[in-house]
Amino acid sequence: MTFRGIRWVVAAFILLAASGIVDAQDIEVTSQVDRRQIAANEAVKLTLTITSARQLVHVPAPQIDLSAFEVYGPSVSTHMQIVNRRTSFSRDLEYTLYARKAGRHTIGAAALEIDGKTYQTEPIRIDVSSGRRKSGQGNKASGGGQGGGDDLSDNLFLRARLDPDTVYVNEQVTASFDLCYRYNLRDVGFSEIPTFSGFWTHELFVAQRLDPQVEKIGDRQFHVAPLRRMALFPARDGTLQIDAMAVTCAIPQRRQRRSAFDAFSLFDDPLFGRTQSVMVRSLQLPVVARPLPEADRPPAFSGLVGQIEIQASAEPRRVATGDPVTLRVQVAGIGNLHSMKAPVLRIDGLKIYEPKGEMQQTVSEDGRLGGAATYEYIVIPERSGGFTIPPIEVAYFDPTRRQYRLASTDQIALLSEGETVTNASAALHDMTRSEIAELGSDIRHIKPDVSELEAPREIDRQVWFWAVQLLLPMGYVALSLFRRHQERLLGDVGYARRRGASDAARRRLQEAAEALDSTEPIFFATLHTALVSFIGDQINEPTPGLDRVRCRSLLRAGGVVEPTLERLDQLLEICEEGRFSPGQTPQAKRRNVLARSEAVIDELREAI
Repeated sequence: MTFRGIRWVVAAFILLAASGIVDAQDIEVTSQVDRRQIAANEAVKLTLTITSARQLVHVPAPQIDLSAFEVYGPSVSTHMQIVNRRTSFSRDLEYTLYARKAGRHTIGAAALEIDGKTYQTEPIRIDVSSGRRKSGQGNKASGGGQGGGDDLSDNLFLRARLDPDTVYVNEQVTASFDLCYRYNLRDVGFSEIPTFSGFWTHELFVAQRLDPQVEKIGDRQFHVAPLRRMALFPARDGTLQIDAMAVTCAIPQRRQRRSAFDAFSLFDDPLFGRTQSVMVRSLQLPVVARPLPEADRPPAFSGLVGQIEIQASAEPRRVATGDPVTLRVQVAGIGNLHSMKAPVLRIDGLKIYEPKGEMQQTVSEDGRLGGAATYEYIVIPERSGGFTIPPIEVAYFDPTRRQYRLASTDQIALLSEGETVTNASAALHDMTRSEIAELGSDIRHIKPDVSELEAPREIDRQVWFWAVQLLLPMGYVALSLFRRHQERLLGDVGYARRRGASDAARRRLQEAAEALDSTEPIFFATLHTALVSFIGDQINEPTPGLDRVRCRSLLRAGGVVEPTLERLDQLLEICEEGRFSPGQTPQAKRRNVLARSEAVIDELREAI
């Protein structure tokens, strides 16, 4: 080969190498969906693909507007491909999207900034029909014996019922939510929980797992699994709206058999099959709350609606002047007894202290909320003679008879003996209620024969005596607070999540610390879960779909200062980079990120 030929060969190699370097720097970002027309209860899969000729170490989380959808994910997968001796790397981010309502929606353009250059995809339009997808269209919802109907909603729906739907103010409405299905469902979970605005609520039942019963609906047999049952009491008159409940689940799909060999394929087993993700919503239900009639309303009526009974007892009935009598009044029946006020007693010659109340709730076989409210009064005769406690009345509205009624007790006779001692009586009136109760239950009597008594021990001067007196009321207060705490944990989901937020965050941070030696995606995914779950628990927001923008917006509305928001946003960005574009993050840096996360959680705990 001549020198001139060698020069051409060298120049060609240089051009090829330069071309390879340019190609190595080329990055392509694309987005696609598995379909552009879906039904209101179906999911659409959005896949963002980042392709490059070299392996990218750090890829930031994409910025994309998905406000029209409920978002789950993304799940991340990486691939390497060699074609004609050229290597390419790709990374797929797959999102599962459920439309919030029917209509035409736009999946915003995804934007990523890599090496100082911004890459952007094209927006995608999705048509969401208000009806339900036929199982023969798109992803099949039935097959291999899974369903037997043509319409997905014929075989899977969330049923919401009211019993009844028209009531008086403060009369119970029982709202039931049942999942009705004819498929083998997987991964069933709550997606949206109604807030029941405008109602006083009491949770009767919430499912921890599916426990279906076979029920015939129309001409088909369904598995019907109760999900939630609530006792609702309208707080005002008018038409009140019960929002829809949403549940997500996955329906296994059998693979189409293409040959006789496929009849014996292991992958026909449902464990290896594909699944169709769907979201089912109940209907929004109106409740008509009628106002209570003004005519014939008793002056003492406090808002109680239902059917009740009342009884009273007093012990002892015969006392010395100035000694206490314990009067117990119990109101029991069906209704929201929390709306009732304690009866007010005023009787000449009797000093009556504010009552101590205790509530016990019960649920009847037909799901009606009721119980018993017990009020304990301390009554002290201020003079000698006989007294009569007149019938104690409680006014309520009976919705079955549509009229106001009075429940009353029998009258109670008391006898006070002895002379009236003004000073002693005044001293009793200055005592606290607990001291009066202690006096009423005192069993130490005065001995008539002083000569038979031994030397006084002066127990009231012993330290242990006063320690016991102090511990008794403290123990009672502690038990009352604990019981109130337990009742609120059972009835208030937001309160339960806030109370457990710190312990859950501490446990997740410990899991992140244990994952320091694991792979980078595992560590940062665990840390990201700890941060986002703590925020969701503190502000009672569903954790799925809490991204950086929504976290910042909700926390800013809650009064969190900007420096804390900035530190949180930086940590979430670091976690997202570690999840989606793992590199070689030193362990020292991981420990630093973990320590900063603990500090930010402490700041949020103080601010929220």
